[in-house]
This record gives sequence, structure tokens and C-alpha cells, in this order.
Amino acid sequence: MELSYFATDGNYGSSSGLTVIDTTAWADSDFELVKQASSDQRPLTARVVSDWIESGRTEEYNGYFERLGVVLGN
Repeated sequence: MELSYFATDGNYGSSSGLTVIDTTAWADSDFELVKQASSDQRPLTARVVSDWIESGRTEEYNGYFERLGVVLGN
């Protein structure tokens, strides 16, 4: 079975590797963190940002961001 996605902006394609995250609680600066990551690391970075927000933005995630090449506070 192959799953595909179809977005309202006209994009479509294979959903393999697609990551969907609730960004309701995200600030603009959180999206900037994802933009810092390389294209192939953005899904994982988005997951880390989401988990970080849910944890109350604790410092325990600093190492994850560092390994992803993302600098908090930029």
C-alpha cells in the first residue's frame, strides 16, 4: 500500500516520512527553530520542538537542539 497526501496549497506526493504535528501552541520563534535545521532534519526537529514545548521548554532538550544544529534564542 502507498499513501499519498494532497494539500490545499496544491502540493501532493508520497506521504512516506510525512510528519504531522499540532502547532497550536507554537510561537513564531518555534517555527524559526525548524527553519534552522537542514531539510532532511526538519521533521525530527519539529518533533523535538513539539516535545520541548510540551515539557514546558525545559533545558533537558538543549542537547537535542545542539545535535540538530539548532540554536535556541536565534
